[in-house]
Amino acid sequence: RYRFVSRELKVLVDRYLRSEYYELTLADTVATVRVHDARNPEKEAAADGALAWLSTKCPQLHTVNLWSTPVTNSGIERLVQQCSNLHVLDLAHCPHVSDAGVRLIAASCPNLLGLDLVGCPDVSDFGVKAVIILCPNLQAFYIGGVRGTTDTSLIHLKACKSLHTLFTGGLRISDETIRAAAAGGQLHTLHCNACFWVTDISLFSLAQNCASLRILNANGCRRITDAGVAAIATNCRSLTLLDIGGCTEVT
Repeated sequence: RYRFVSRELKVLVDRYLRSEYYELTLADTVATVRVHDARNPEKEAAADGALAWLSTKCPQLHTVNLWSTPVTNSGIERLVQQCSNLHVLDLAHCPHVSDAGVRLIAASCPNLLGLDLVGCPDVSDFGVKAVIILCPNLQAFYIGGVRGTTDTSLIHLKACKSLHTLFTGGLRISDETIRAAAAGGQLHTLHCNACFWVTDISLFSLAQNCASLRILNANGCRRITDAGVAAIATNCRSLTLLDIGGCTEVT
């Protein structure tokens, strides 16, 4: 599905981003770009080239979805140089994006509201801390599966007072991260599944600070007990989804 504002743009996408699915919706001052699964013999250069062209032609881009594309730090650099007003950036499963690219985003996009880094293997605390510190208006942060991310960076989430959505699935984090995320009191969605060091302390903090919590995925958090679940049930009356599968201490 696509709606192109010019024939020139369609030619560019056909040339550089031959994909199973892509969607581009552009307007004069606001643009949303969704590009999926680029396929090209020189796919990294092709993806970076297309991203550079788009950002030059559309400097008012506010939402960019590059899920599972071969874009590199070079492409990210061109994007943030031209589009410093980015609000939402999806880089999930972009294997060539590293801390260097993430730090460029943090330094160039102070108005960032949402960032998805799920499954980016070369991202670590070094890049994540920069995002949290330099983008204090962050509202949604998806960082699950990024093995190099720990409490060291995520404890700084307490500075993100508007954070409402957090995905940390599979990370080696503890209660310190969840307490920091809950401090702002705005969390309504938390996925901390398979975070094996999370305990009832996290649930007590959520119950105390996040009365508007609607979704809690704690699947596989084996240190959670009945006490923590009871606290959530008592205080989070807006809860619509609770996943405690694999929580062996809950009866």
